[in-house]
Amino acid sequence: DILADGSIRVISDHVIELDPMEVEVDENVNVRPFTAKHGSNDDEQTAVQALADSIQAEGQIEPVEVRRVNGKLHITVGTRRRNAVMLINMSAAEGVSPTRLRAIVKEDVSDESAFRRAMFENLHRKSMSPMDMATNVKAIRERFGWTGKAGTKKVADYLKVSPATVTQHEKLLTLEPEFQEKVHGGVMSADAASSFAAMVFLRSEYWKIYAKWY
Repeated sequence: DILADGSIRVISDHVIELDPMEVEVDENVNVRPFTAKHGSNDDEQTAVQALADSIQAEGQIEPVEVRRVNGKLHITVGTRRRNAVMLINMSAAEGVSPTRLRAIVKEDVSDESAFRRAMFENLHRKSMSPMDMATNVKAIRERFGWTGKAGTKKVADYLKVSPATVTQHEKLLTLEPEFQEKVHGGVMSADAASSFAAMVFLRSEYWKIYAKWY
């Protein structure tokens, strides 16, 4: 069935096809805030291109998830698939029918539910950069007022990860911007960056003590 505006085609009771340009990215559930500010890393661009090639060859096997917000469709799960379909259409030859995005529409989904769904999807697929994870940890702490060691445990429970994982990623936020960019770009591993951050902290504490006594 084609809707009145011709933009959405119903495939089944649950799946529709639509123009990917009509699906908006919702900043309230953006789980890649560092990427949004600093751009995608090379690994992400390679992954999107590989996914675009796969969709062209085999079709879009797994629909994205979208929700209705004030009459508009917002992406919840599947931003990479949306970007891949957009990439296909951008590089398509003139006169070729655009590839449409297969989607499942979820009704009555709150910002909080959408955010958690997007977080779990990205963590499960391991498609989130360490800097995005670090930024999300900070945002979750601020959102719920979870401070100190008790707060660390609550953040870990919320994300279904270990408290050590939360602490490790928070250390990345203490790095200088140039090193954060290296971690985001995959030039420096999160483990190496965390060790570097710890070294910088100890050096800072040393000079505080030195200045106090000498």
